[in-house]
Amino acid sequence: MDDDLAISRLKQILSIYYESNQTSEINSDFVRESHRECGKGFVYADISDVINIKASHLNNLDKHLKQLKHFWFNANEYGTIRDLSTQEKVKELLEEYDPSEEYILILSAKDDVDSKSRYILGIIPLLEKLVLPRKLSSQQIRKRLKRMKQAGKKTIKIDQNNPDFMGDNREKWLKEIEQMNEQEKVDILVLED
Repeated sequence: MDDDLAISRLKQILSIYYESNQTSEINSDFVRESHRECGKGFVYADISDVINIKASHLNNLDKHLKQLKHFWFNANEYGTIRDLSTQEKVKELLEEYDPSEEYILILSAKDDVDSKSRYILGIIPLLEKLVLPRKLSSQQIRKRLKRMKQAGKKTIKIDQNNPDFMGDNREKWLKEIEQMNEQEKVDILVLED
C-alpha cells in the first residue's frame, strides 16, 4: 500500500476516534486511570489489523476499534515510538496538551504488503462523564463544611450546575451553613451563582 493511501486510511480512522462517543468513552476511562497512575503521557495503538480493511467498511469500525489494545506511555517513554519525526512531534505535543481535558493518540500501522510502519497522531478531547444529581444527607454536608472550616475556607458558591447543590441539596446546604455559623461562630458566606 502506498504512503498516501495508508496515511489517508489512518486519518479516516483518527477522525472516527475523534467523533465516536463510544470509542472516546472507553479511551477516556483508560486515559484518566493511566494519567493518575503514571503522569502525563500519551495513548498508543497499533492498528495494523484495521488499516487493510476496505475503505467502504471504515464507517463500521467502532467494533474493531473497541477491541484494539491501547498502551499508555509516560512523557519519558516517547522514544519507544521508533519513527524520529513522530518522536519530535510527540515531544512538542506533550508540552502543550492538557491531560485533564484531552489526550494524545498515536496510531501506527504496518502494512502487510511492504511491512512498512506508518504513524499518525492527534489530540482527542476527553469526554466528561455525565454527572447526575445525587442526594446528600445532612451528615455528609456537615462533614464537608467541617473540612472547609479546617481548611480556612470562608465562602461557598451555591453553583446551580453542581449536583451537590441541586434540588433538595441546596436547601440542606443553606440550613447546615446557617446552623454552623450560629453554633460555631463561623462566618461562611454563601455566594449565589
